[in-house]
Amino acid sequence: MTNFEWVKNLNEDQMAAFITLYRPDCNELCKDAKAGCNWGCKHHSGRDIIRKWLDKDVNDDEEI
Repeated sequence: MTNFEWVKNLNEDQMAAFITLYRPDCNELCKDAKAGCNWGCKHHSGRDIIRKWLDKDVNDDEEI
């Protein structure tokens, strides 16, 4: 099961909690952020990173 499938299966309360609590940390997920991306994000303000996370398997702990 992908993270996208997992998210789709959440009920309204779970979805509200997930949206409120989950915010990807660019410094943890993006190699470019560590080098400094103040002048523009190559990943569309994190959307590309979120898409990659959604496509990953729920049990996949490998870095994006």
